[in-house]
Amino acid sequence: MRQFALVILCLAFWAAALNPVAADFNAYPQFAGVDNFVHELFDRMGAKISNFNVSEPLESGALKRYSFELGFTMSEPEKIPELIRELEGFQGSDIALRASSMVITITAEPRRNGRVIVYSVLNAHLINVPKAEDASKSFPNDMLTAIFKTAKFEPAEQTNSKLDAVLNMKRRGKNDKIDIWLTNLRVSGEDASIQMLGYANAFKTIRSAADGIVASKAAVEVAINTISQTSYSKLPVLQFEALASMKKMNPRPEAVFAGIEGIIGACDTVPGVFSGLRISPAVTSESGDEIPMELSFNAIEDAQWDELKGKLSALTLNGSSLANIGELCTGGKEGEKTVSVTLAISK
Repeated sequence: MRQFALVILCLAFWAAALNPVAADFNAYPQFAGVDNFVHELFDRMGAKISNFNVSEPLESGALKRYSFELGFTMSEPEKIPELIRELEGFQGSDIALRASSMVITITAEPRRNGRVIVYSVLNAHLINVPKAEDASKSFPNDMLTAIFKTAKFEPAEQTNSKLDAVLNMKRRGKNDKIDIWLTNLRVSGEDASIQMLGYANAFKTIRSAADGIVASKAAVEVAINTISQTSYSKLPVLQFEALASMKKMNPRPEAVFAGIEGIIGACDTVPGVFSGLRISPAVTSESGDEIPMELSFNAIEDAQWDELKGKLSALTLNGSSLANIGELCTGGKEGEKTVSVTLAISK
């Protein structure tokens, strides 16, 4: 991953060298209306722009395409889908604005009006061509809207009791209960997907949120990539990474969720040892589909593993079964043990 990130960074610098950038659209007098519109829109949404870079246009016949990047902070990230809708709704003569990708990350900055601050980087482009308003929209804004209905960047209402703050997880000024809070979102228009990083108080809440996103028709599937046990305000919570996508990733998502839930439930019967679960992409075979997984444990004793292995082998799952339960191996962290398992999905 680090090598991949380095390659992306190098490509970004290379692209920047090829395409000089301007601070904003003020460098292009013909787009003065666009510049005013963008600044007024972000100001109205409570978004503070920290950087605004516009690349030299790519030209093809009558088409001119200006890529631009906007970095901004705000305390109400759930307004971002509305911001994108208004941005892409800009109406100008032969001009259209289209969002392509975005990263939203929680920051450690002091709260603004009692709310946490997020930093976002929006990549978009201005299309200058006759009938520009007909340009397609790829940014999965409906998916982002659906995610914000089930998860927030606000972890908890600030109360005198940390226990109440974690267990209730009520957003300040709202009555809705929050069981999932986010730390990072990566939105890709090219892949029509959103990668989520966050925390939940239980796996069933992650599954419920995933079901809600899919039920909204904004995503075809939400797949879990990793689950790990950690703590928040000294209370146990689950940290997770998931991917919402308009593409189908697993043959039977409900069977995968049932398998993960069964594995975590079995691990919970041996308190204090479960550390994490990593889920790999499905492998198709003649008999069905197999999903390789890796379980990790903290300071698990041989007797505890024998007990847990027996429970994993005896699991009765809906539409799947555990196969090829391996032996404990030394993990990458001090005191960590790992074991490979395969979730077999029946056809």
